[in-house]
Amino acid sequence: MDEAQLPEPLKEVAFRVVQEALNNAMRHANPKLVQVSIRPLGETEVEVAVANDGSVNPSPNGGGFGLIGLRERVQAL
Repeated sequence: MDEAQLPEPLKEVAFRVVQEALNNAMRHANPKLVQVSIRPLGETEVEVAVANDGSVNPSPNGGGFGLIGLRERVQAL
C-alpha cells in the first residue's frame, strides 16, 4: 500500500508517535543510533516501531505526559 492511500488522521498519529519517540530518545537515552519503521497493515492500520541503542535515563522529575498523550491519540483514532 502506498502512503498516499492511508487516511490523513492515521498519518498524523503515526507522525506524532515517531516525533515523540525521537524526542524521548534524545532527551533520555543519548543514543548513537535510532531506527524507525512504519509498516502498513492494511488500509486503516500501521505498525510503528522506534528503537535506539541508548541507555535508560529516567527523568529526574518523574516523567512527563508525552507517552500518555500518545496513548490517548492512538486510542482515540
